[in-house]
Amino acid sequence: MAGIISWHLWKIYCKIRWGDLMDIPTSQAVIHYIKSYTQQWSEASLNKLRLGNPSSLFFEERLLPSSFRSIRPRIRAIKWSLPSLDFKMNIDAAFSPVQAAGGAVIRSRAGDFEVALHFPISASSAMEAELVVAHYSVSWAIEKGYRKFEIEMDSKLVIDAILGDDLEGRWKRVIHDLRRWMVGNHLSFRHVLREINWPAHYLSKLNLADQTTFNDIRCFPNYIRRVIIADKLGLSYFRFG
Repeated sequence: MAGIISWHLWKIYCKIRWGDLMDIPTSQAVIHYIKSYTQQWSEASLNKLRLGNPSSLFFEERLLPSSFRSIRPRIRAIKWSLPSLDFKMNIDAAFSPVQAAGGAVIRSRAGDFEVALHFPISASSAMEAELVVAHYSVSWAIEKGYRKFEIEMDSKLVIDAILGDDLEGRWKRVIHDLRRWMVGNHLSFRHVLREINWPAHYLSKLNLADQTTFNDIRCFPNYIRRVIIADKLGLSYFRFG
């Protein structure tokens, strides 16, 4: 649990340091934030994880529910990897009943930023949004002249649909196009965890009404630019559970 608390303190520090958090929270606010996180995490993880006894300090501050006495969290360090092909494109979709959008970020074999795209879409479900974004992003990259590139997404359902054998259902044409482009342009699809897909994830959530192309990393908001730089430097993210 020391890792969980340290991680949250580090995130708060970074938000203050880089201007994303204007007011410094009180100690009670920090305790409440961590307590809420650990409560939700324990409820989701209780049936899967085994833990030893955390420090009594955490119980004295009531940061942890009593169920944590028998749970040990698993902490993994994960990071974005350089492409094995010429380029790598990370893509993601943001979906809500009100609006939906996509984000795509292309980087070179050396991890350097190439180009990125934010674009609004029309979708009736999260699955449809992910497929529409995949179709549009790959088509856009090919039109810009990119070949031999990897595509990473954090939607395992979409990756399984693209790499599977089934072509039935309402998304048959979209999946067929993606498979055809994959063969004809030497592309590969891979599922990754959300932390590895942060740039595309954040890009899809930008509040932009129109399609926007980013040709310079300096055009991004600070928090997106910092993640792209961290990826190039090979910095790791911590994942719990």
